[in-house]
Order: sequence, then structure tokens, then C-alpha cells
Amino acid sequence: MHRSLSRAALVALALLVLSLPTPPQAGAAGVGSVAVRAVGDRDPATGDPIPLAGAPFTAYSDAALTTAVGTCTTDVTGACSIGGLADGTYWVAPSGDPSGGAFRAISRLTTALADDARYAEPVSVGEGEPTTRRFVFTRENPPFPARCGVRVTLLFDLSGSISASELATIKTASLDFVDALAGTPSSIAVTSFATSAPAAGNTNLAPLSVETMTGVNTVKAAIASLQGTSGDDRYTNWDAAFGSVTPTDIVVLFTDGNPTVYGVPAVFPPVLTGLDQIEGGVLSANAVKTAGIRVLAVGVGDVADIAPVNLRAVSGPVENSDYAITTFADVQRVFHSLADALCPKPQPEAPIVTSPEIVTVPPPRFTG
Repeated sequence: MHRSLSRAALVALALLVLSLPTPPQAGAAGVGSVAVRAVGDRDPATGDPIPLAGAPFTAYSDAALTTAVGTCTTDVTGACSIGGLADGTYWVAPSGDPSGGAFRAISRLTTALADDARYAEPVSVGEGEPTTRRFVFTRENPPFPARCGVRVTLLFDLSGSISASELATIKTASLDFVDALAGTPSSIAVTSFATSAPAAGNTNLAPLSVETMTGVNTVKAAIASLQGTSGDDRYTNWDAAFGSVTPTDIVVLFTDGNPTVYGVPAVFPPVLTGLDQIEGGVLSANAVKTAGIRVLAVGVGDVADIAPVNLRAVSGPVENSDYAITTFADVQRVFHSLADALCPKPQPEAPIVTSPEIVTVPPPRFTG
């Protein structure tokens, strides 16, 4: 049975329509402008984002970002202005990599509002002096170390979404990883995060050589002692995680989802995956890369819940080199591939094949 809307519902609908963004009229010229800002690294003294020059931006007249109406490129202050705009709502987005080759534009991100959506922001011209958010650009990942005997930081997500059995699985795989590097001139640091870093109730282990059994046993004990979190300590803070990393050659982030808080100390509520939460992680990951540390971001868990675009934002664009996605049941493969990439084992001579055999394709390996 068809029912007419109540008077209250009609009023609510009218208010909703009035609140929707108003696109500019086709062909309309104007004198309005939008100020745009770009950042890249963090100031090592203050932790504040550092303005980024040479970053190109485009303003569009539609949310699908198909009709460009203006562009600009940031100057040394990290700012630029897109002018000649009529009153209305525009969508501003990074439109390319900054000059110099040190940074990449982030084109897409996954938030609580949208999966794999364009990294853009709506801005209304005609309402004061509109300025966009600080768009963050990701620093290029340093090269993969081409030697055996590197310093590795294992950075474990101990947020409340990881069950006791899942934590036990990743511990077992981690212990095997330590065994794989035992006796080599390698060092391993054991670190963790949740709302804070280290995660509440946990202690970080600084890089320790595993060339001797004493070192091997100490690293294993640190891994075995990792424990989960609860209450307000159970959230996911990529910002704090990367901010806690001490100098090594590689940091391997293991996480089962997306960041839900940011800042040190953590800023919440709200507890959700928004641009602030992701951008905080990118900025702190950039600081890690500035020190020459390669970032490997590993999403572990329900593959449907892991956002590749967010992992790429804190690491780099190449799967199985900058980032990887796996289940808890298969996470051991990631550790084995990483150990083989860091310290390749001598390959046995291939036997002479006298009859056809089934050939098993090896899993992807981490490369430079």
C-alpha cells in the first residue's frame, strides 16, 4: 500500500536536499578560489607535517572527478590556489606526483565511508575563503637491502580484533622466522602497537643479533611474551606504530585491518577509519623512510577486510615487495619468503628428470 510522507518527513527531506552540495552552473565564470595545501614528511623536532612543494592539484565540478575546472601546483610553502571559480561545490584532488621524485601522490584510500575511493575533498566556493585539508603524499620506499645480515623490526598489531588463536598463529610463524635467520649476521627488533606503541602491557625489544643462540633465545622470548589488549587500549594506531620504530634496515608491519585512531597520545573518539587516521600513519611511515628504512606492510586476516590501497599508502605500490596480503593460516609463507629474500639459502642441485612430473609453482617472493 502506497503511503504519503508525513509533514515531518517532508520537512526533513527538504532540509536534506538543501544541505546537499551545489555544483556550479555549467559555463559560469567567477572570481572565487580554493586554497590547497600539501605535506610530506614530519618535522623531526616537533612532529608537525612539513609543507611539500611541487605537488599538482586539480579542481573538478563533479564528485566523479570527470570535469576539471582548474589546476595549481604548490610552492615552497606547500600551498597553491585554484581561481576563477563560480559559487558552488568543487572536488579537489592530487593529480600527479610532486616534482623531484621523492614522493608519490595517493590516488585512492579506503575509509569507513567508502571502499577504494578517490582521495579528494569537496569544497564550497562562495562561503568565506575555502581551504582544503592538508593532502598527504607518500614518500618513495627505500630499496630492499641486497645483502644478508640486515636489521629487521617486526611491528605487531595487538589490537582487540586479533583473537588469542590468531596471535598464537602469528607468534609461531614469527618464531620460525627467527630460526630461519639464526646464525646469520642479522638483527631482529620486536615491537608492537594498538592504541599506543608499544601496545599496553607489552615492552619493545631493541634490535638484537641472532648470530648466537643467546640472541636467538632472547628474541624468541620477546615474541612469546606478546599479549593482546582490551578496553580503550585495543584500538589500531598506525601513526603511533611507525612513530615508535628505532633505526633498522626494514620494518615489517603486521596488521589485521585499518587504523581507527591516530596521534601520540591517541586522539579518540571517534574510533573509525577516516582520513585523519590514515594520513597520520602515512606521515609517520614517511618519517621512517626518510631514515632509509624500507617499509613492508603486511595485511593479515580476513582478506575482504584488508584494504590494499591503505597498505600501499604507508609502504609502496608493488605487491609482494612493498606490501602483502595473507590470512593467519598462511602467514608463515610471508615469513618464509621474507627470510629467503634477506638471507637466501643455497639451492640444491636439480635432479635429472627422466619422466614428466607435476611442477609446483613457488609462492611469490619479496624482491627489491
